[in-house]
Amino acid sequence: MPYEVIGLIVVGMIVLLMASRRGHARVEDRSAMVEYGWAMRGLSIVFLLFPVAIAVLALVSPPKAEDRWIPLYIILGFLALAVPVAIEVFRRRLRIEEDALVSVSPWTGQVRIPWGEVTAVSYQQSMSWYVIESRGRQRVRVAALMSGLETLAAKSSQRFCSILRPTGPGAGAEGSAAAAWRFNSSTQT
Repeated sequence: MPYEVIGLIVVGMIVLLMASRRGHARVEDRSAMVEYGWAMRGLSIVFLLFPVAIAVLALVSPPKAEDRWIPLYIILGFLALAVPVAIEVFRRRLRIEEDALVSVSPWTGQVRIPWGEVTAVSYQQSMSWYVIESRGRQRVRVAALMSGLETLAAKSSQRFCSILRPTGPGAGAEGSAAAAWRFNSSTQT
């Protein structure tokens, strides 16, 4: 397969992932839920199917006796990458409540940050996520590919409207509420 085709597929997937994000969070039990959308979930399922396809190919057309370890290592390599992605995509949630932000993650468990204790919100371009910090040194990371960022930005701006300025993707003259927002606790009102 020519490199140009692979490049187009990769660019197309990135565009699809970015376009599939919903601006507004899903509402559940009077809380807004920031979570990954259908495209990211589907992509993680496809990644999980690669090891299955390789196993089927190895069974249908077995390699030579001295090369039988190759499919196993390829399967293990794909699983080492695909399983953490699937766990993140299907188990990661950010619940926006009236008085607090609640992060539910398979990596950190549940983290609850009352709105009054938020000290900084920033965007880390190298990791493509927003970082919300609190006085208690707790941090919540919100991936830029999650749906509901406009709801999160709007809720944040209700609390800190005089000190917000867009700094991340989508920021600019026509920037949306989903653009990164940043503030300093010393300027809170």
